[in-house]
Amino acid sequence: QTEQSLRRQLVCDPLTGLANRAGFVEGLESRIADDGAESIAVVVVDLARFSRVNECMGTLGGDELIITVARRLAGLLRGYDLLGRTGANEFAIVVHLAEGPGDVLHIARRVQAALGQPFRLSDFEIKIDCAVGCALGSDGGDDAERLIRHAQIALKTSKTSSRVEVYQPAVLDAARRRFVIETELRRALEGDQLDLAFQPLMSLTTGRIAGFEALARWQHPDRGAISPTEFITVAEDSGLIVPLGRWALDRALARAVRI
Repeated sequence: QTEQSLRRQLVCDPLTGLANRAGFVEGLESRIADDGAESIAVVVVDLARFSRVNECMGTLGGDELIITVARRLAGLLRGYDLLGRTGANEFAIVVHLAEGPGDVLHIARRVQAALGQPFRLSDFEIKIDCAVGCALGSDGGDDAERLIRHAQIALKTSKTSSRVEVYQPAVLDAARRRFVIETELRRALEGDQLDLAFQPLMSLTTGRIAGFEALARWQHPDRGAISPTEFITVAEDSGLIVPLGRWALDRALARAVRI
């Protein structure tokens, strides 16, 4: 009994009673082994602005919301499907594709519709938004962790598009490139490997130069010129935009002093 109790603690979320991340991975691996990856899909659901509920109603209010969401999601599932809580405000579902890949979109849209209905917590009526990402087992092979990661990549896209998103291999390639760009941009800033281009600003009244716009440029030693539209976006997403802005300001002022 002690062994079973410890086992349950390892694979279950104590708040909702659902499978936790480890338990969900085990369940997914079991279904892949029994039925093959082609017959399943994974749906990952993220509750937007969940931290605001904790801030306004306290952790007990946040816990109540998580429990209510778990019950609402459990009511949508069929017998074979598996629901787990894989993060603080993230849930995941293993979907059986009884009638083909369209089943995963059907479940995902039902999830969106169910969570789009207001929640009654204490004396408050709360409406939350959610992002939903899906991945087909055929794209993840027999690796459960890879399949979950694919669904989470689609989830990130969903946070931007506000639609149900299905993982596409090209999205992973783009995510890997952004990660590489972020790592190398950080090194470039630390090594002062970027440069500024100065574009004159003309006064239409006098026809004379009224100032200059300083534009960051990056000539990578191996990749060549990297477009600002690419590395500025990565800087904004990763928080590197602040040190990049400071570097540009320092470099521009130093150039102005020399002039």
